[in-house]
Amino acid sequence: MGSKFNRITGNVKNDFKPFKFLSFSTNITYTQVKTSPGIAIGPITKIAFRDAPYARLANENGDALAVDANYRGSYTDTAGNGKLLNWKYFPLNDYTHTHYNNLEKSIRANLGAELTIMKGLVMNLKYQYEWQNSTDATFYDPSSFYVRDLVNRFSSIDPETGLVVYNLPNGGILHNVNSFVESKNYRGQFNLDKDIKQFKIDAIIGAEIRKIKTRSDEFTAYGYNENNLTSSGVNENIGYRSFLGNTMEYIDNSKSFTGLQNNYVSYFGNAAVSYLNKYIVSGSARRDASNLFGVNINDKWNPFWSAGLAWDINREKFFNLDFVDYLKLRTTLGVSGNVDQSKSAVTVISSIGVIMPNYLPSSMIAQYANPELGWEKVRTLNLGLDYAILNNTFAGSFEYYVKHGYNLFGPSIIDPTTGVNGSISRNIADMIGKGVDLSIKANLLKRKLSWTANINVNYYADKVSKYYLIRAGASTYIGRDNTIAPMEGAPLYSVGGYKWAGLDHETGNPIGYLNGVPSMAYDSIISQSDLSGVVYKGAATPKWYGSLGNIFTWKNFSLNFNLLYQFGHYFRKNITNYNQLVNGSLMGSEYADRWQAPGDEKHTNIPSFVYPVDNRRSTFYTMSELFVDRADIIRFQFLNLSYMLKSMNKNKIFKDIVFNININNIGILWTANKWDIDPQNQRSYKTPRTLSFKMNIHF
Repeated sequence: MGSKFNRITGNVKNDFKPFKFLSFSTNITYTQVKTSPGIAIGPITKIAFRDAPYARLANENGDALAVDANYRGSYTDTAGNGKLLNWKYFPLNDYTHTHYNNLEKSIRANLGAELTIMKGLVMNLKYQYEWQNSTDATFYDPSSFYVRDLVNRFSSIDPETGLVVYNLPNGGILHNVNSFVESKNYRGQFNLDKDIKQFKIDAIIGAEIRKIKTRSDEFTAYGYNENNLTSSGVNENIGYRSFLGNTMEYIDNSKSFTGLQNNYVSYFGNAAVSYLNKYIVSGSARRDASNLFGVNINDKWNPFWSAGLAWDINREKFFNLDFVDYLKLRTTLGVSGNVDQSKSAVTVISSIGVIMPNYLPSSMIAQYANPELGWEKVRTLNLGLDYAILNNTFAGSFEYYVKHGYNLFGPSIIDPTTGVNGSISRNIADMIGKGVDLSIKANLLKRKLSWTANINVNYYADKVSKYYLIRAGASTYIGRDNTIAPMEGAPLYSVGGYKWAGLDHETGNPIGYLNGVPSMAYDSIISQSDLSGVVYKGAATPKWYGSLGNIFTWKNFSLNFNLLYQFGHYFRKNITNYNQLVNGSLMGSEYADRWQAPGDEKHTNIPSFVYPVDNRRSTFYTMSELFVDRADIIRFQFLNLSYMLKSMNKNKIFKDIVFNININNIGILWTANKWDIDPQNQRSYKTPRTLSFKMNIHF
């Protein structure tokens, strides 16, 4: 509700060639986007930070009803004897008093020059400038619950005069965040394209310099009047006694200013030489540098390279298979590098403003120095085959690749004897990945009714080959689909669970294993270094994935649909634990099947409800092997039907009109898990199925 989107774009492009051998080009793009997201269903049903899906938001006439949020209704009815601001929360219309606007402006300018030095040799000079500014402004007007609640909490009533003292100014509250990005990129290179007898040479050599600056400013204004653009000052250094009790509260008036600069330098070269148009040798090399790495020059700079061979077999005289139209074999080997832009080679200090109650300026270490931090590297070997057979009835490619990543980044806990807490980014692991990509385009029918099928089959598997840190507790290896579980010999993203031994017949407590023995010592089970209490299930990312697309055409009709599949991986079902339940989160229907009396353990695995809740007990249960299952799935992605109406008029006002109907996110055809749920969309709203109609007129 209340969502708005406006976009303005403009582009100016010029090409100028004063001489035959010299040309210039400019391309400038301006974009402005203004959005007001409004509010969705989710936030409305959150009452006092809890899910309240059955809260009544309106009466029979559709009038908004108050819902107890943060405080009981009996309290807000009488607090201040009517002298305070209305303390009621009306979720159905409160969003109309919160105005969120995002304004993004960006300019991208590209300048280029091309000079032909001689036939086959060209010099290119390019410059790119980017500027982006984003402003997020959230304005809570005086009628919003956010403002009324805050003003009341910082108010006091004089017991003698009965007058209300407002320590927070009346009026709106504006929260503003400004972000700026400026990027400059310089690039110069020479291009060589030369034929020498039976040889063809293509080569480039050049250099590139890039500088990126970012900045962000954030502040809050109280008593803000959007008509005359004024605000009132507040004293954030004084503690005020909260109207809710004897606690002292401080007005949050903190300001934040952040900035970052990244510099890159690169020298590069690339060359390919072909002989008789059937033998190709290629190679590339580059030397990159970044200011993000250690103090030593050898850490800042790193060479990267690749080399390749290709062979057009079908051009050979001895090759006489008539049914093969095209056959090319190729291979490459190379090393690439990666940087983590959030890291730095030096210690970074962040100012956190004034600390109460001494009001002294304070700072904290935002990032610790690691002079040994080096480039993350990946060595890749690729073997490929391109083919076409039976008059291009079948065509496509086959790829096999091996990737070896080493010196990979990861967090490492700092030795506490140094006197500081936290972690530091280090090169902590190696991993190996292997994969196969197969694509097939099959023209199965070439008559009035044509049928083309597009098949993509992909296989990928990886494992952590080395992990240089000390092995942590069992909880480190209980992964989810987006969590790294650094277990040597296992995939980088894997899913496991605590080994399950059933429910205790007397208490209904879940039972795990500690050092191979059944136990209910949950804290020890979770922190134990012995992994015998962990059951590894498999990869969290699919090993097999791809798509099957079909296109049928008949006369002016065309039908296109696509299926997606993912196989060979696991997921963890989301189960609301009892800790979440007592804090107001939704509970699944499994709660009704919980253990309640001796003997229930024979037909249920849902533990008994115990209050106060033991967080470790809930963690063990929800992260046990019980809720890990196969994530294999086949989706019906989309179906598209189109019809082309050609002009029958001699005057030809239009050439043709294309009518199009498209259905997207049709649904799940099959899933392997025992709960019959979508592994990627468990408890959130389902991805909506969309139906669209479109008409294109070509004049």
